[in-house]
Amino acid sequence: MRHTLLLIAALACQAADLTVVTSGAFRGPYQELAPTYRADRLTLAGTDTIDINNALRNDKPVDVVIADSATLADYARQGKLRPNSQVDLVRSKISIAVRAGAAHPDVSTLDALKQALLSARSIGFSASVSGNYLSSELFPQLGIAEQIQSKIKRISGHPVGEAIVSGEVELGFQQISELLAVKGLDVIGDLPASVQRNSTFSAAIPTASQHPVEAKALVDWLASPAAFDAIRHFGLVPLGH
Repeated sequence: MRHTLLLIAALACQAADLTVVTSGAFRGPYQELAPTYRADRLTLAGTDTIDINNALRNDKPVDVVIADSATLADYARQGKLRPNSQVDLVRSKISIAVRAGAAHPDVSTLDALKQALLSARSIGFSASVSGNYLSSELFPQLGIAEQIQSKIKRISGHPVGEAIVSGEVELGFQQISELLAVKGLDVIGDLPASVQRNSTFSAAIPTASQHPVEAKALVDWLASPAAFDAIRHFGLVPLGH
């Protein structure tokens, strides 16, 4: 079955060059999988929320977009995606990291997480779904939003992990897959279960796609068992069949 899926993928990709835009949460698995699906026929045109919004709002000729399911559902309501083209790919959790070799604060409980945040010299999180949750819900829930406001930084244009490695921030939060994709980090834990926010990331075909048939073949392949090993390698849970 796996060989059949790979053959279908290769044949489909021979028919057209496809342009893909993905959320950073799926960047690692995508980059690992693309060579199997003939990377010479795939163009990765963006890997963050800014690129996704720019492509869909401006009807750019993108063939596949991968983003959190809520964002895609909103764009579908706006008529920016082909009807019924959205396919769930993975479920992701928010994790916490420090620079490799640095002290590992305890983040295993709510009280410990709160103390780690209060003690950190600087805190970074992404300018996307996980960062929005932290700033608008979690930090206020912990009762420390005002106390840590001066040392938090919303990271845009590059992964939070890179900001940790460079020393831009000391303690960083992001989707587990995005942290695991950066060398020089220690992932020290996940958000405690009681405040964890799992996100679903899906693939869809924009109405502006010039190759919708070939795009569907790629989406179906990314949701197939052929992609599961790469997905799990980056700490994600596959949702396809």
